Amino acid sequence: MNLAVEHNLKTIALPAISCGNYGYPTKEGVRIAYDITMEYLKNDPEMKIIFVVNNTVYHEFQSIIENNG
Repeated sequence: MNLAVEHNLKTIALPAISCGNYGYPTKEGVRIAYDITMEYLKNDPEMKIIFVVNNTVYHEFQSIIENNG
């Protein structure tokens, strides 16, 4: 995220590698990704962030969003 800001990128894609498949707890990984993303978007609301995820990770993001973060 810092590199995206440093290079004035407006669109980035973030894969959910490690969430689940490599043993990192999915719920915790999604929460961290969501919180950090929201902090960056506060400073640059024009940035577009695309998450590349599987169904499990998608449902975790969906749950966070539905509960207003």
